[in-house]
Amino acid sequence: MAVKYYDILEEFIRDSGAEGAVLVSVDGLAIASVLPAGADEDRVAAMGAAILSLGERKISDYGLIFEKSENWENIAKKVYLLDYEKKVLHLVDGKNRVSDIIYHSKLSDLIVKRTLYGFLACGIIQREKKKERKLGFDLTRNLLNKIISKIKGL
Repeated sequence: MAVKYYDILEEFIRDSGAEGAVLVSVDGLAIASVLPAGADEDRVAAMGAAILSLGERKISDYGLIFEKSENWENIAKKVYLLDYEKKVLHLVDGKNRVSDIIYHSKLSDLIVKRTLYGFLACGIIQREKKKERKLGFDLTRNLLNKIISKIKGL
């Protein structure tokens, strides 16, 4: 099995121009690697696991809402999306929470979270922008007048 991974990593390095590649478990163990001489496989694997765990934490809130970024179509055209990734991307609409996406896609939370993290990392989606809450001048003035009248009444 490791030979198959080794071949895939070699092809990845050849096609991407990367200096090396490591297939890492979530526990930080290197499953297969193709690294330049002198690179510490265990250290690279540990860093990879740390990055994966950051991604898990970033998506772990089931109440988060994501929306597609402005140029999501251009980015999505450059990658080959699998059917389940297309399904998840379709459900990202600025209204569905992560829990809604998991429910409607009928995929496992791990698959949905990793897919969302991948989309987030490459810029296809972003967290929902907070809506600015503006208080009108009249509301502020009325509130200020009430405060002043209470102070005068003291």
